[in-house]
Amino acid sequence: FWVEIGRTPIPQYDVFNLKPNKCYHFRVTARNKRGWGDSIMTTHKVDLSKPTMMPSISSDMDSIMKTLVGSEVRLTVQVSGQPKPSVKWMRDSTDVENLEGYNVYHTDSGSCLEISNI
Repeated sequence: FWVEIGRTPIPQYDVFNLKPNKCYHFRVTARNKRGWGDSIMTTHKVDLSKPTMMPSISSDMDSIMKTLVGSEVRLTVQVSGQPKPSVKWMRDSTDVENLEGYNVYHTDSGSCLEISNI
């Protein structure tokens, strides 16, 4: 059975007083002036027996980068979190790992994108 935890006017909600070492599924239903939408349920259970840590992304990159035509650019980010986050580099909604001129390297601490022949 489902229990309503609460309502919020913004698209996020923090759930408190969950029991440790238990697993939960959550179902979310949006409502606006036209009524209730279809409910969406988590595809995987939230397992509170495993440690979790919000994803964190850090980088030493400048917000604006300049390079010479024909040179190579390397973009590097460090990521952390539990479960371990995955990094996907995109260009125009396409994964660049399959595009010519792009090389992606993943490490335990992050990811690097090399773009050749700018």
